[in-house]
Amino acid sequence: MKKILQWLIGILLVTILFGSILLGSFIYLTKYKMTTIDRSISPNGVYTLEFKSVGEPDWPFGDSHAQIILKKGQAVIDKTKIAIANDGKSLNKVNWSVDWKQAYVIVTIAGEEQPDQSITLHFEEKAITEKTD
Repeated sequence: MKKILQWLIGILLVTILFGSILLGSFIYLTKYKMTTIDRSISPNGVYTLEFKSVGEPDWPFGDSHAQIILKKGQAVIDKTKIAIANDGKSLNKVNWSVDWKQAYVIVTIAGEEQPDQSITLHFEEKAITEKTD
Protein backbone atom coordinates (compact mmCIF):
# COMPACT_ATOMS: atom_id res chain seq x y z
CA MET A 1 0.00 0.00 0.00
CA LYS A 2 2.85 2.37 0.87
CA LYS A 3 4.58 1.74 -2.48
CA ILE A 4 1.37 2.45 -4.40
CA LEU A 5 1.00 5.76 -2.55
CA GLN A 6 4.63 6.66 -3.33
CA TRP A 7 4.08 5.87 -7.01
CA LEU A 8 0.93 7.98 -7.12
CA ILE A 9 2.69 10.91 -5.45
CA GLY A 10 5.62 10.55 -7.87
CA ILE A 11 3.32 10.51 -10.90
CA LEU A 12 1.44 13.53 -9.54
CA LEU A 13 4.69 15.48 -8.99
CA VAL A 14 5.99 14.64 -12.49
CA THR A 15 2.64 15.70 -14.00
CA ILE A 16 2.73 19.01 -12.08
CA LEU A 17 6.35 19.58 -13.17
CA PHE A 18 5.62 19.02 -16.87
CA GLY A 19 2.44 21.07 -16.66
CA SER A 20 4.37 23.95 -15.08
CA ILE A 21 7.03 23.77 -17.79
CA LEU A 22 4.38 23.84 -20.54
CA LEU A 23 2.51 26.73 -18.91
CA GLY A 24 5.74 28.69 -18.37
CA SER A 25 6.77 28.15 -22.00
CA PHE A 26 3.35 29.31 -23.23
CA ILE A 27 3.47 32.47 -21.11
CA TYR A 28 7.03 33.26 -22.25
CA LEU A 29 6.18 32.83 -25.93
CA THR A 30 2.97 34.88 -25.79
CA LYS A 31 4.07 37.72 -23.49
CA TYR A 32 7.85 38.12 -23.36
CA LYS A 33 9.73 36.57 -26.30
CA MET A 34 11.43 39.27 -28.37
CA THR A 35 11.81 38.67 -32.09
CA THR A 36 13.78 41.00 -34.36
CA ILE A 37 11.53 41.99 -37.25
CA ASP A 38 13.85 44.38 -39.06
CA ARG A 39 17.06 46.34 -38.61
CA SER A 40 18.16 49.64 -40.17
CA ILE A 41 21.69 51.01 -40.19
CA SER A 42 22.39 54.75 -40.38
CA PRO A 43 23.96 56.07 -43.61
CA ASN A 44 27.28 56.65 -41.79
CA GLY A 45 27.19 53.10 -40.36
CA VAL A 46 27.51 54.26 -36.74
CA TYR A 47 23.95 53.73 -35.48
CA THR A 48 21.63 50.76 -35.69
CA LEU A 49 17.88 50.81 -35.22
CA GLU A 50 16.09 47.55 -34.37
CA PHE A 51 12.35 46.85 -34.62
CA LYS A 52 11.40 43.95 -32.33
CA SER A 53 8.07 42.33 -31.60
CA VAL A 54 7.37 41.41 -27.99
CA GLY A 55 5.28 38.28 -27.46
CA GLU A 56 2.23 37.61 -29.60
CA PRO A 57 -0.64 39.99 -30.46
CA ASP A 58 -3.34 40.27 -27.80
CA TRP A 59 -6.08 37.75 -28.41
CA PRO A 60 -8.45 38.14 -30.24
CA PHE A 61 -7.68 40.92 -32.72
CA GLY A 62 -5.81 43.02 -30.16
CA ASP A 63 -2.70 45.17 -30.22
CA SER A 64 0.73 43.89 -31.15
CA HIS A 65 3.53 44.98 -28.85
CA ALA A 66 6.97 46.08 -30.02
CA GLN A 67 10.19 47.82 -29.05
CA ILE A 68 12.31 50.18 -31.07
CA ILE A 69 15.93 50.15 -29.96
CA LEU A 70 18.57 52.67 -31.08
CA LYS A 71 22.17 51.52 -30.65
CA LYS A 72 25.61 52.96 -31.21
CA GLY A 73 27.78 49.90 -31.62
CA GLN A 74 26.60 47.58 -28.84
CA ALA A 75 25.55 50.41 -26.49
CA VAL A 76 21.81 51.09 -26.25
CA ILE A 77 21.17 54.82 -26.65
CA ASP A 78 17.37 54.82 -26.52
CA LYS A 79 14.49 52.39 -26.58
CA THR A 80 10.77 52.84 -26.87
CA LYS A 81 7.93 50.40 -26.18
CA ILE A 82 4.86 50.73 -28.39
CA ALA A 83 1.52 49.05 -29.01
CA ILE A 84 0.38 48.78 -32.62
CA ALA A 85 -3.26 48.26 -33.57
CA ASN A 86 -2.74 45.77 -36.39
CA ASP A 87 -5.99 43.73 -36.30
CA GLY A 88 -4.39 40.95 -34.24
CA LYS A 89 -1.79 40.19 -36.91
CA SER A 90 1.89 39.65 -36.24
CA LEU A 91 4.16 42.56 -37.07
CA ASN A 92 6.41 42.64 -40.12
CA LYS A 93 8.62 45.05 -42.08
CA VAL A 94 5.68 46.99 -43.55
CA ASN A 95 4.69 48.20 -40.06
CA TRP A 96 7.60 50.64 -39.88
CA SER A 97 9.66 53.03 -41.96
CA VAL A 98 12.87 54.82 -41.02
CA ASP A 99 14.11 58.29 -42.01
CA TRP A 100 17.68 58.99 -40.88
CA LYS A 101 18.54 62.66 -40.19
CA GLN A 102 21.79 64.35 -39.11
CA ALA A 103 21.17 64.28 -35.32
CA TYR A 104 18.13 62.03 -34.97
CA VAL A 105 16.05 59.35 -36.65
CA ILE A 106 12.32 59.41 -37.33
CA VAL A 107 10.49 56.09 -37.13
CA THR A 108 6.98 55.93 -38.56
CA ILE A 109 4.80 53.14 -37.19
CA ALA A 110 1.83 51.94 -39.24
CA GLY A 111 -0.97 49.63 -38.17
CA GLU A 112 -4.12 48.57 -39.99
CA GLU A 113 -6.39 50.07 -37.33
CA GLN A 114 -4.53 53.26 -36.41
CA PRO A 115 -3.18 56.39 -38.04
CA ASP A 116 0.57 56.47 -38.68
CA GLN A 117 2.57 57.38 -35.57
CA SER A 118 5.97 59.11 -35.72
CA ILE A 119 8.62 58.58 -33.07
CA THR A 120 11.82 60.66 -32.96
CA LEU A 121 14.94 59.17 -31.39
CA HIS A 122 17.96 61.45 -30.88
CA PHE A 123 21.56 60.31 -31.18
CA GLU A 124 22.55 61.95 -27.89
CA GLU A 125 23.75 59.12 -25.72
CA LYS A 126 21.57 58.75 -22.65
CA ALA A 127 23.58 55.70 -21.56
CA ILE A 128 20.63 53.44 -20.84
CA THR A 129 21.73 50.65 -18.58
CA GLU A 130 19.88 47.46 -17.86
CA LYS A 131 18.87 47.03 -14.23
CA THR A 132 20.25 43.90 -12.65
CA ASP A 133 18.50 44.13 -9.29
